[in-house]
Amino acid sequence: MVEEGLKALTGTSSVQAAWQKLLPNYRSGQVIAIKVNFNNSDCADGDNVIDGLIEPVNALIATLKSFGVAESDIWVFDASRALPNRFVSGCPYSGVRFFDDISKGCREDATFSSNDPNAEVTFQHPNLKNRRLTDVVINADYLINVPILKDHGISGVTLGLKNHFGTIEYVQGAGNDNLHYYINPSNSLYSTSYSPLVDICLNPHIRDKTVLVLGDGLFGALGNTNNSPRRWSSFGDQAPNSLFLSTDQVAVDCVMVDILDAEPGYHPQAGHRDDYLKLAAQAGLGTYERGDPWGSGYSQIDYQRVVLSS
Repeated sequence: MVEEGLKALTGTSSVQAAWQKLLPNYRSGQVIAIKVNFNNSDCADGDNVIDGLIEPVNALIATLKSFGVAESDIWVFDASRALPNRFVSGCPYSGVRFFDDISKGCREDATFSSNDPNAEVTFQHPNLKNRRLTDVVINADYLINVPILKDHGISGVTLGLKNHFGTIEYVQGAGNDNLHYYINPSNSLYSTSYSPLVDICLNPHIRDKTVLVLGDGLFGALGNTNNSPRRWSSFGDQAPNSLFLSTDQVAVDCVMVDILDAEPGYHPQAGHRDDYLKLAAQAGLGTYERGDPWGSGYSQIDYQRVVLSS
């Protein structure tokens, strides 16, 4: 699926050509960081609650290796959560490096000590203090974002832009210095004209280094971030079994919101769930459009639906 997705995304006939198009200036020795998505994990985690899967990451690594990227130059991370044993042990590439929350002690520490001038995210809200980006991203040359297709109990959805809550040093500060307040439409501090997600993704280390978003919709999660996968009526009472690939982090989130909205059973249909995408587009981060991924598609987003035979 990853191979076919890369070829379709780039209009090429091989994964090597696809990566050449995505990374035209790549040089041997440059580092590619992969931001995975964990929310319910610890080192020995073994439950069935939705979290990152190693299989799409393995497929991604295999294509990078075929392009000539050394395993040691591929860094998989979530700076705010634990990467569990079941995830890391499922990777057959022993040279790949794994980083996670410094307090968990599971993998290499995702530290926050860089003196880089853009090491901090500056928030454009007076209540919010700056947060540091993990050194994993600062020291990498390229960034791949691997969010999960899922709902969120606070913001309605949690997709690619919000996945970078796991790239900064903390989310919940003291008092009103809590990023969750500003993505929660039910909170009095919420505003349709401001989202901290936009400030995070405007940081040059995220904005300029992101070369691919690979949305993991193999199972997805409906209702909340701590639910186990269930069958989707919009996918014939099966798992979505889908991946979403894009170089536009706003456009791919729009499509994933539309996929979630097509599921009538458990998706909360929370109001204002796409406000952050409108703001991200206004800030120049990508293309905002809501459409019909099942039918008429989109007029501004270059949307291709690829159905693979089993």
